[in-house]
Amino acid sequence: MSHFEDFERTYGPPENCEKPTEEVIRQNEAALPKELLDHWREVGWCSYGKGLLWFVNPQQFEGVIDDWVEFEPGSALVFLRTAFAHLYLWHDGYVYSLDVQRGGLSQVTKDITRIFTLLCNPQMQEKILRVPLYEEAMKRLGPPDRDECYGFEPALALGGPGTVDTIKRVKIREHLGILAQLVG
Repeated sequence: MSHFEDFERTYGPPENCEKPTEEVIRQNEAALPKELLDHWREVGWCSYGKGLLWFVNPQQFEGVIDDWVEFEPGSALVFLRTAFAHLYLWHDGYVYSLDVQRGGLSQVTKDITRIFTLLCNPQMQEKILRVPLYEEAMKRLGPPDRDECYGFEPALALGGPGTVDTIKRVKIREHLGILAQLVG
C-alpha cells in the first residue's frame, strides 16, 4: 500500500496483527478515512518497530479517551498509539496528537497519510516517539503487548525523571486513566 511504504520501510513489517471483522470496518466507515480502513483490511491492527507503534482498534480506548479531550463523547477515535501511550486520534476530519505524559493535544494534519510520513522524521522519532529510550526499555523489559504500554514510575507529571530505570510495563487503559487524573 503506497501510503504506508515509507512507514513500513522505516519500522519494518507488521507484527502481532489482529484482523478486524468487516462489521467493525463498516461501523467505522463514516468516522474514519478510507486510507486507514483499507490498511486495516489489508494488514489489520498491528505493531511496528517491535512494539514502538501500534495500529489499534478504536474501541480499545472507548471511555478512556473522553477523560482526555473536550470533544463530544465518542467522537474522537484513537487509531494509532506509541509504546509510551502517546495517542493519535481522528476527529472531525483531522489527526490529533495527544501527549498523555504532559497533557498536550495538538491538531497535526487533515491528511491521514501525512502522519505516517511525519512519524518517519528523525526529529519526531527522537522527541515524540522517544526511540532511543524505547530501545533501552525494550532491552530491559521486552516490547509491550497489545494491551500494554511503557509507563514512568513516578509519572513525569509527579516529577519523575523519565529515565529508563523508571519505566515499567503497565496496562494501557489503566495507565491512561491514572494519567488523566494527574495531567488531563
